[in-house]
Amino acid sequence: MAAIGAVLVAADHIDAPGTTGNTADIADFYGFESPSNPDNTVFIVDLQTDVLPDLAYGSFDENVLTEINIDTDNDLIEDLVIQAIPRGDTMYFFGPVTPDETGKTSGVMVGSPLGQVAISTDAALTTTTETGISLFPRTKTRCFLF
Repeated sequence: MAAIGAVLVAADHIDAPGTTGNTADIADFYGFESPSNPDNTVFIVDLQTDVLPDLAYGSFDENVLTEINIDTDNDLIEDLVIQAIPRGDTMYFFGPVTPDETGKTSGVMVGSPLGQVAISTDAALTTTTETGISLFPRTKTRCFLF
């Protein structure tokens, strides 16, 4: 009976009260150890996928800054920040850097460019930065990987 109840209240990712009907909803976030190098961490951010096709969006919103806050010392305050923001057909990435201010308020950290890559449906299109970070923005699923 509890399993049935859990299914009935399952989220569809596009129902958060503050994000319903807009492009700022994060459907999924994944962070895990790289299978090829345990010293690396993989981050995947999925924005408004086709969970409910009539509510899904087809492209990244230029008014939405996506930020990954990383706590390295377990004090529940971000120590590093990675940001992504689309402009036209390109996704720009910034960080990882120590933020000037912690919490919910952020501006684009233009002084800390990480890289940029064309937004594409081509899974082979990837940019690897000088520091070895790979960037993969995709339009079909509206997600990107670090």
